[in-house]
Amino acid sequence: MHCKNEENEWQAVLENETWKLQHTENKIIPELWLSYVDLPTHLKKCFAFCAIFPKDHKIEEEKLIQFWMAHGFIPSQKGNDMEDEGREIFTELTRRSLLQYRYYRRASTIGRVCKMHDLIHDLAHFVMENECFTSMKSSVPNKIPIRPRHLNLYADINYNQGDCSIIHSVLHCRRDYSLLSKLKLVRVLDLSHAYIDELPASIEHLHHLRYLDISDTDIRKLPESICMLVNLQMLNLNGCERLSELPKSIRYMKSLRHLLFYYCPQFKTFPAGLSRLCDFEKR
Repeated sequence: MHCKNEENEWQAVLENETWKLQHTENKIIPELWLSYVDLPTHLKKCFAFCAIFPKDHKIEEEKLIQFWMAHGFIPSQKGNDMEDEGREIFTELTRRSLLQYRYYRRASTIGRVCKMHDLIHDLAHFVMENECFTSMKSSVPNKIPIRPRHLNLYADINYNQGDCSIIHSVLHCRRDYSLLSKLKLVRVLDLSHAYIDELPASIEHLHHLRYLDISDTDIRKLPESICMLVNLQMLNLNGCERLSELPKSIRYMKSLRHLLFYYCPQFKTFPAGLSRLCDFEKR
């Protein structure tokens, strides 16, 4: 309500039909539902995506923004970087109390992490109920949507459920690499801490991929074919202790905006032309 300044705006909220509704079967209270309905379309998408994280999970602001970018949730404004637009969206969601943030320090940098109140998380999950599946470390299995678009394999399980061709996000995929060959439209792929020393051959066919995290793996070398991922925006190599080199053609990856490269002690040299990338980050 603090962003509504006119009397007619307050009156419209008072007379909204939402107040007459009983709690949904998921116990979403009308006040929270009205807060969601009042959001602009792009904020609705950014907020609802947070349902992919488990309750009480600490979400890094920069990583969340990169996920939003990968899925095209951030509207482009002429002359503005998408990252800056994403930070404004993050700030707006915190201003509306849909996200709660605090500052953190890591590797000599300062950033923000956020959490969602359990009731707010329930709201996001209610919105994304048929599109999002997060595996949990629980004796009670989660209900798996028929055709989910976003997977978070948090419990380190194998996922083998029906049609995978419409999946857009896969987080914490550590074991079931047969899943990769089935992904046709995936945009976000997190293989961090996976038990691999090389990338699966099928990685080069993920033409829609925009975010790839292979941090803290035993990968020694990236194949030249990874440069065929022409839409890739983020490549996270942090903690790849055995990585010795980068593909020479990486300088031609025009969409690559961020290359994270922290603690790779075996690395020898960087290919020429790497400065063409938007943001080469080595800490």
